[in-house]
Amino acid sequence: MIDKEFYRAFEDRFRGPRDLIKSRLRVYLPFIAPLKVIHKECKAIDLGCGRGEWLELMAEAGFEAYGVDLDEGMLSACNKALLSVTKEDAVEYLMKLQDESVVIVSGFHIIEHISFADLQKLVTEAFRVLKPGGLLILETPNPENLVVATTSFYLDPTHQRPIPPSLLYFLAEYCGFSRVKLLRLQESASISDSEDIRLMDLFTGVSPDYAVVAQKNAPNGHIRLFDSAFKKEYGLTMDDLALRYEKRNQQLMAAEHELQSVYRSRCWRITAPLRLGFDWVLRVKKKIAGMAQVIRRKMGAVISPILSIIICFAIAHPALKSRAMAAVRRYPRFDSWLYGFAMSRGFIGGNPRQGSNHIPSQISDLSPEARRIYAELKAAIETNRRSN
Repeated sequence: MIDKEFYRAFEDRFRGPRDLIKSRLRVYLPFIAPLKVIHKECKAIDLGCGRGEWLELMAEAGFEAYGVDLDEGMLSACNKALLSVTKEDAVEYLMKLQDESVVIVSGFHIIEHISFADLQKLVTEAFRVLKPGGLLILETPNPENLVVATTSFYLDPTHQRPIPPSLLYFLAEYCGFSRVKLLRLQESASISDSEDIRLMDLFTGVSPDYAVVAQKNAPNGHIRLFDSAFKKEYGLTMDDLALRYEKRNQQLMAAEHELQSVYRSRCWRITAPLRLGFDWVLRVKKKIAGMAQVIRRKMGAVISPILSIIICFAIAHPALKSRAMAAVRRYPRFDSWLYGFAMSRGFIGGNPRQGSNHIPSQISDLSPEARRIYAELKAAIETNRRSN
C-alpha cells in the first residue's frame, strides 16, 4: 500500500503545474464541441479527475461535468474550485449510470493504474452509458517512446504496465465504437517539424503520451460534424522520426559523395600543385608576420630606452628641441607616432621623467593599453591641429 502523503507529494512534483496540464488538455476541445449541437443535455464524466483541470475546461465549454476520484486530497482541491466530484471507484461508478445517459466519458492517466480486466470493463461500460455520437477519451503514457517504456513509466510506483496504442485502439473497436482516433501527444516542439533528426531523437523524440478518442455510432449527419477533428494527424511515431533520420543521412551521404567526386576529378588533380603552392605561401606569410611581430617587439625593447634618452635630452635643450621638431614635422606619420610615444612616456605636458609609469594625473588610472590608445588619439588630434 502506497502512503497517501507520499503519493500526493509525488504527484505535485511530477505531474506538472495546473495551468500546463489545462493547456495540454485543450487539444480535445475540437472533439467535444459538436456534442453541444446534437444533444440538449450534455452530461460528462471524468474518471480519476485529479485536480479537476479537465472538469474546468468542460464546464467552460458548457458541459455538465462530474468528476470521480478516490484521492481525498484531489477531491478537496476540486471542491475548493466549486467542481462537482464524488469519491468512488471509477468502474463501479460507471456501472451505476443509466444507458445512454452521458455524452463524454474521459480518463487521463488512469488506465495504466488498473488491471486489463478492469480496463476492458471500463471501456465496455463507457460504451453502454454514452449517448449516440458520444465520446470516450482515454490518455496514457506512450510505450512507443523508448524512454517512457524503459524508465519514466516506472517512476510512478502505482503504474501496473504500459498499454501499447494498438491494444487500446483494438479494445475500443472490439467494444463497439464505430470510429477510433489515436492521438500522440506532448512531443518536443523543437523536433515536431524539424528535418534535422539525430540518433538520440529516435530514443527520446516519439510523443511521450497518447490518447484514444472513440466515438459511438450516430446518424451520418451528426457524425460528419466531428470529421475535421478526427481527420487531423497528431504527434510523432518512431516511423516518422526514422524516415526523417534516414533522409538526413541520405542527404549527408549525397554531399559526401559529391565531395568525393570533386576530389577524384581531373580538375582537382590538375590544380593540386597550385593549391599546395598557395597553402605554402600562406604558411610562409604567416611565419613572416609572426617573425616581424617578434622583431618589432625586440626592437621596441631596445629602441624605446634610447629614444626616451634622446627626447629627454632634446627637452632639456630648447634650441635642439626646436630644430628637431621642425625636422620631424616634415614626416607627418613619424611626427604623429613620436608624439604618441612621448605622451605615453609622460614627456609631454610636464617635466622629463624616466620610465613609463609617470603618466599625467588625468589618465593615471587607465590600463597600459588604454593609455596607449589615449596617447594615439591625442597625437592624432594634435597632428590635425597642426595641419590646420
